[in-house]
This record gives sequence, C-alpha cells and structure tokens, in this order.
Amino acid sequence: MNNSSFIRKIGIYFIGNFSSKMFSALLIPIYAFYVSSRDLGYFDYYQSIMLMLAPILVVAIWESILKFVLNEQTQKRKNHVIRTGVLFSLAMLTISYLLSMMFFLIFFNNYNSWFLLINMILLYTLGQIWLYSTRALQKNKIFAMGGIISTGANLLFILLFIIIFNFGLKGLLLSFFLGQLTLIIYLEKKTNILKLVFKNEKLDVLLLKRMLKYSAPLVLNLVSIWGLSSFGRFIIIYFLGAEMNGVYSFANKFSLIVNMLGTIVNMAFIEEALIANKDSDFRLKFENQVNNMMKIFMEFCLILIPAIVIFYKFLGNTDYNESLILVFPLIMYAILNIISTNVATVYQAKEQTNILLFTTVIGALVNVVFSIVFINILGIWSIILGQIIGSFTMLLTRTKIAKLKFSIDYNWKVFFLLIVIYFSISFICFNNGFWINILFGIGLLMYYLLKYKKNLYQLASMFRNGEDK
Repeated sequence: MNNSSFIRKIGIYFIGNFSSKMFSALLIPIYAFYVSSRDLGYFDYYQSIMLMLAPILVVAIWESILKFVLNEQTQKRKNHVIRTGVLFSLAMLTISYLLSMMFFLIFFNNYNSWFLLINMILLYTLGQIWLYSTRALQKNKIFAMGGIISTGANLLFILLFIIIFNFGLKGLLLSFFLGQLTLIIYLEKKTNILKLVFKNEKLDVLLLKRMLKYSAPLVLNLVSIWGLSSFGRFIIIYFLGAEMNGVYSFANKFSLIVNMLGTIVNMAFIEEALIANKDSDFRLKFENQVNNMMKIFMEFCLILIPAIVIFYKFLGNTDYNESLILVFPLIMYAILNIISTNVATVYQAKEQTNILLFTTVIGALVNVVFSIVFINILGIWSIILGQIIGSFTMLLTRTKIAKLKFSIDYNWKVFFLLIVIYFSISFICFNNGFWINILFGIGLLMYYLLKYKKNLYQLASMFRNGEDK
C-alpha cells in the first residue's frame, strides 16, 4: 500500500466529496429554519428506503465494476467490464421502474411523493454506477468535479423549492432527484460510458456471473448496514412519529460530517488494498493504516464538538433546539461504523466477502433487537444505543476474525482512551457557554493543525502539482 498514493487519492476524493457529503451539513441551517420536523422526518424515511433498495435492484454491481476494472491490465478489458456491469444495471432498473410505476398507479390515488421517490431511487442507483465506473477508470478529477457540480445544482434547487416556493417534502425529494440527474449527465459527458454500453457486442454472460458472484454477498452486507444505520427510522416513525424522526434526523446530520471524512478515506483505502493485497508487507501496512485512522477520526470529532455546541446557541425556538444531547452519541456511532468499515476492507481485498457479510449481519441483528425491545422503555435512546452497541459488536467481531485469519492487530488502548476523552470534552462543552466553547474549539484546532501539519502540507503539495493518478 503506497502511502503517497493513498494520501493523493484522499486529496482528490476530498475535493469531490467535500461538496457532496458536506452538503448535508451545510443544509442544516436551512433545515432548522425552513423545513418542519415532520417533512424532514419523512424525507429521511424515504432516503432510508432508497439506501435499502438501491443495492438490491442491481445486486450492488458497482462494487464488482470497481474491483474487476482495477484488476484488468488493458483498457479494452476495463471497458468490457464496465459495459457488462452497466448493461445489467440498465436492464434491472428498467424492469423495476416499470413494475413499480404499475403498482403505484393501480393501488394509490395520490402518488405524487411516491413517484418522486421511485425516480429518486432510480437516479441514485444510476449515480452510483456512473461514480464507481469513473473511479474504476481512475478519472479522479472528473469524479471530484462531478461531486462539486451536482452539489451546486442540488443547493440551487433547495433554495428554489424550499426557501422560495416552500414545497416542503416534495421540494426535498425533487431537489435530490435533480441533483442526481445533474451528476449523471456530467459524468456521462466526460466519460462516454454509454458509448461502451451500446457497442454491437454480445453480453459476456460468464463475466457477468463472476461479477454477480462477487457482489451478491455485498448486497446482503449493504442491506445489513442499512439495518444497522437506517432501520431505526422505521421504528421511530411507527412508535414515535414523523416529528421525532425529524428531530433525530436533524441531530444525525452532524454525524454526516464524520461520515464524509470516513467515506473519503475508505474510498482511497479500498483502492489501495485491492491493488496491494498480494504485497509481502500488506499486513503490517494495513494494520498501521487502520490504527492511524482510528486516532485521526477520534481527534477530528473532538474539534467538531465545540463548533456544534456553538451552532445550537443560534437555533432559538425551532423544532430542533433540544436535539443537541442526541448529537454526541450519534457521532460516536459514526466513528465506530467508519472504523469498522476500514477494518472490513481486508475482507474485500482478500475476496472473503462472506466474512464481511457475517459480521455486518451480527451487528445489524444486535441493533434491531435492542431497538425493538427497549423502544417503549427508552424511547429515542433505544435507537441510538442500539446503533452504538450494534456497530461496536460489528467492529469487535471484524477485528477478532482479522486477527485470527490474517494476524492483523489493532491498538485498542489508544482507542478506548480517546473514547473517554471524547465524552469528557462533550460533557464540558455541553455544560458551558458560548465563549468557553469558542476558546476550547480554537485551542483544539490549533493543536491538531500543528500535529498534522506535515500531512496537510503533503496533501496540499500533491493537489497543487495537478496529479490525477
């Protein structure tokens, strides 16, 4: 695993994902003052449905596109893999779209929001296919620019449909739909993937079978991840109502900042692991990278805490001003989930996705059972504690199996120490005023800027050099 390549890829993906992933964080003030907790609750609920169905509809073929293209040596073979994956996806999505439209037209009189949901799922799934194909071809700057352009479009539509026209839930759905459409159009214009798809060639059935054999276990893994992260929305909607789901969703937006960083690192990490998994020193490098990332994620979250507390001081009498107490454990859940995802990269690199699936199912089951059993006793806290316990179970299982199979070990002492520091700082910031949090935040920021100045300088230098690969 090449450290310079790893850092360079993080830089490229940061540019693309800063816009798309941070977009949810940047929208927090708009949600706070222009979107009711009920509308936000239902939008979050629809997104949960989308994240569950997308990998099922196309058997998570995007994962196979990335792996198989990176393992091919010639451009012709790379194009062949992409063509096979995209053709399969288009066929599956066409069938699914027609069936779902018939279903809602027959059984629902008022189907406007459901119609937008169907299109949202379709465009999100296609967006994943085009994004993964772009990454597989290592057109990283195009990938990054696509994130920036689609986010700009999404923001424009949010301003138009939410603030100006006050469309509420339908405005949120329509904005997401159009943002994904913008992304696909841009990536297609730059990569010409459809030209590969509509070549006069037969579908390579044997290749498709190999790709589906690899991605099929990942479908169950992604659905299990959905069970770990999103199943709680269904419980909240059913037992506590859409308004409470909106409050939960708002508090959870801050964990998206952590997820943004984790997604960026994991995108680079999985590519490096897939390429370098046969290197003689793979185990040691992998172990060191995961241990380092554990510390970086935790330290990044320490900087976030005072900033979030300061933001809540400005919320006033909105639907969300009492949700601050939920933010701190939700960020901890995000940390556990991200570290667990990075640990699981070894199973994808070694093509042992069955272990990945097993550990995810275990974590999801723990979360679901705990949430259902305690919902009437603990209320919203049953969902949050269920997620934390489930994600920790998944992390613990993955690390134990990795140690047994690959002799990979992790620095648990430092990790648990950082957890204690995290909740201690959360307690201090929660119970202090505006200026104390500002001073505390500046102090933490300066400390970590000095600590990682060499890494930041290396990242900036690589991006200035204009490297794309």
